[in-house]
Amino acid sequence: HCGSFRRNWIRSGRNLGFAKGNNLGYRYALDTLNADFVIFANNDTLFTQPEFLNILTDCYDSRKIKPALIGPDIQCGGQFHQNPFRDHIISKKELNRWIRNRSLWICFLHADRLLHLSGWCGPFKRVYDMPNITGMGNADQPTTAENVVLHGACMIVTPVFIEVFRKYAFYPKTFMYGEEDIIACLCRAKGLMTLYAPSLIMEHTGAVSTELSTAGSITEQELFKSKYLVRSLRILKRLGICK
Repeated sequence: HCGSFRRNWIRSGRNLGFAKGNNLGYRYALDTLNADFVIFANNDTLFTQPEFLNILTDCYDSRKIKPALIGPDIQCGGQFHQNPFRDHIISKKELNRWIRNRSLWICFLHADRLLHLSGWCGPFKRVYDMPNITGMGNADQPTTAENVVLHGACMIVTPVFIEVFRKYAFYPKTFMYGEEDIIACLCRAKGLMTLYAPSLIMEHTGAVSTELSTAGSITEQELFKSKYLVRSLRILKRLGICK
């Protein structure tokens, strides 16, 4: 319920990854806490807005068409805003291009291990559309936007979402990365709205969870991220829900 925060710790026993880990908490929130809304937030985020929960319920109740998924204004050190993560839900054509480009990037990274091609990383990323695959920050605060892809650092599922997706919130066959696009496509496939709500404000202090899981060189970190991102994109392709 949105009256107050309640702190509970659930020990999974092993690293379930982003989707299954969040789904573990999701089931607890529904089955044990009887939650109406569930907020998924990274461990490096800060809720500094005192009326966050009240603004959330007002945002939901005031809309004629109720959103299934809500994303706040995620601010990063006052420098940029991470939402919307993408201003549109990706198409089948984009999905195929991103799988190809990120797979080529993996090949480049393996070659970099042997040939030390790091000086070519910047041009390669620009040519192969890497920023669009990973999402880009916004220098200015965007206005309210519907049916966009929301950043995974903080997503809020509403009663509309819960009614349709009671078994899981995030598609459980992924491990890490790409969950934002999959959940947006799943919502669209079910006729549900995603909403960016800039009246909700929070801070994202960094990418601690990724850094902890990808110890090593920048190349190794990029390989880790790219491997799981390509797996997630291929899962999305198999689902057949991109238009």
